[in-house]
Amino acid sequence: MGEQGYFQFPLCLLALSEDYKERLESIVSHCLCEQARRENPKFPKARRIASLDKAAEFLHVNIGRHQDTMDRGKEAASFVDQWECRNGKDPLVRIATTLFWEAHDNTGLTYREFSILCAINSIIGSRPTPMRITEPRIRVRAAGFKSWKIAQSELPTKEAREAKLLTVDQVRYTLSKLHQRRFLARARVGARTVKYMVGVTNDQLRGALQQTETYEARFQAERAKKDSELRTAIRTAKRRPINVGIAVPTRPRPSNDIIPDMITDINICSLNNGSFNSSSQNISRKNITPLSGESGSVSLLKKEKPKKLDRSQFNDKELAFIDHYHRICLPAGLGFLPVTERSEELDKVLDVFASDFDEAEWINNFRDAIEHRREIFRTNPHKYNTLVQICWKLNY
Repeated sequence: MGEQGYFQFPLCLLALSEDYKERLESIVSHCLCEQARRENPKFPKARRIASLDKAAEFLHVNIGRHQDTMDRGKEAASFVDQWECRNGKDPLVRIATTLFWEAHDNTGLTYREFSILCAINSIIGSRPTPMRITEPRIRVRAAGFKSWKIAQSELPTKEAREAKLLTVDQVRYTLSKLHQRRFLARARVGARTVKYMVGVTNDQLRGALQQTETYEARFQAERAKKDSELRTAIRTAKRRPINVGIAVPTRPRPSNDIIPDMITDINICSLNNGSFNSSSQNISRKNITPLSGESGSVSLLKKEKPKKLDRSQFNDKELAFIDHYHRICLPAGLGFLPVTERSEELDKVLDVFASDFDEAEWINNFRDAIEHRREIFRTNPHKYNTLVQICWKLNY
């Protein structure tokens, strides 16, 4: 009999046998054989007895006959293999050995309560957050089926399903009992939404739900506040006066008996109105030099706007890759490959990276590529001038 620890087994073993005690014995044998196989990869061909004894000590189980244990373990392993060949990988159940033996000996936990606990544990797993679980999902998982689709496939008739599955009333009554005995915590957050956690109190569950269920509203409110502050800062910056040019000191205003200095026209060197030297000529030259972009004057030509990316030509992973390329590679001077539409060069890069794109790995690889690029650029500035060449030359 187990005293402490946990049993871990595939969910489908809950559908192995008609008698629940035989089913539980098969689960114990399967766990013992799997633990022995982890300790001894040659099990059961070598050191069978010693490996089983060591596994029994680890799981705190007393073995009766070693051969019976191995036979039941082999039968359970064959059942799991055939099941997973038909229905795919099965979820694992982790349950305390004390609860397991209570259900086996019927000393505290009934088998129905045990099966529903296994169903909930198989859904929650090791997740630290509340999980939404429906009663129909608990019904099929308590019988060893991970979904209704598999239950209908394994039990094609309505009569077979009614004989194998718990009723809705049985599930509700058992959940209420398990909740009262604090085997689980649950809370209703909507008309048809109940969330569960294992290993916490009801107050801890409600505290976690208060954080998770209100996160979106709090995020939206905080985002709206920051956006409002940003708009205010932008408006303030636009209204602030900007001083340009050079400040010129003003002349003092002349008194009545002083004739002010004559202010000349910048295009006239001498006056020709007859009051001064009428023979003097205007020898100023007109500035007929055309404006030049190289002379530092303001260019009159507008810059051509870059073409927008046609996002309909790319899938989600390719778009994620292109966005990171624009944010990371182009500002760093690593290479220049305009990405506005599909091209032969771009497809070479997407085939290498976008098929299995990972953001963190991409950033780390291109940090190294930037340093490598700088070393190459110092020796040969005309080498590796596009992203395609960089990828192939540096084997990224």
